[in-house]
Amino acid sequence: MIVENVQFRKLMKEFREEGLLEVSNAKGATTVFVELAVFALLCWGLASVEAFGLWFWVIQILAGCSLFRWFVILHECGHKTLFRASMTNSVVGHVASVLCLVPYIPWRNIHMQHHRWVGVIDKDPTQKHLLNLQKASEVQNRLFRIVWKLWLPIPFAMFLFEVFWGYPVAMLKEKRTKDAWKGAGSVLVCVLGQLLAIEALGLKGWATYFLPMLAVFYFLIENMNLPQHSELFPYLSDTHPDPIPFSAQDDITRSTHLPDWISTVLALNFNRHTEHHMFATAPWYSLNEIRRRLLREGYEFPHEVEFVHFMWELRQRDPLTIYRDALPKSSDAAQ
Repeated sequence: MIVENVQFRKLMKEFREEGLLEVSNAKGATTVFVELAVFALLCWGLASVEAFGLWFWVIQILAGCSLFRWFVILHECGHKTLFRASMTNSVVGHVASVLCLVPYIPWRNIHMQHHRWVGVIDKDPTQKHLLNLQKASEVQNRLFRIVWKLWLPIPFAMFLFEVFWGYPVAMLKEKRTKDAWKGAGSVLVCVLGQLLAIEALGLKGWATYFLPMLAVFYFLIENMNLPQHSELFPYLSDTHPDPIPFSAQDDITRSTHLPDWISTVLALNFNRHTEHHMFATAPWYSLNEIRRRLLREGYEFPHEVEFVHFMWELRQRDPLTIYRDALPKSSDAAQ
């Protein structure tokens, strides 16, 4: 575990000097244009084959993978690690948001709070909804178990819409009017983008061509996200009122191992999650090298797992054991 601040600062200095934390506009533009070309080619392919035939479903799976990479592009824009200019990141982030249906500004603001408060579950806006499992009814628990065993990404889709699409309402409740309006603007961009697609394709065409790839995307994003913090939420703010420093976040995050080429082609290294949390200013194309450097330094990832095996084993377990029973107990409950 990299908990020694001196060692962490040393690595940060070395990575910065070696350019691993440097954002390249050329690499960012290449990432975007390659994905645009891939997505356009897949859309052409869908228009060229019979709907619901074999090749239709093959292309839909590939298109769902593209939507996932658009989400990773949005993720990079939120961290300002795709382009150097904030405005460029914002424009590309909003374009990506239309495709993956994750409003950009709500996601960016919430995700920054996740990096600050990860491990302190009631402060982390991407994790605190798990506390609701402690109040769920038996019917809700049974439904959760069913969709979990069937690998249906319904809970994660609900989470995306509740947390990110619901961001403007949440900000209004907190009397943060400026944030609410900005969030609403991002939601409107997503809505208008999809309405333009419906206008062009018709509602039936839009449902035929977009909804299947969206379902594939939801499947991918759920299964890429679930390992990252499962059973790694040790604190509540009443016992741990301060954020966990980046140098110690390797103990509350999990990377999932895939061969480098699969990690790059499928997920733009999104599975390198521990590396990302410790060095959040590193662009996606630096994460594999950062991992190799850490391993050469003798660092051992405390929670890294092999992706396919871990997800298969996780799905065989009771999700309530993973996400309810593993929650930290408040100081009042402990007494």
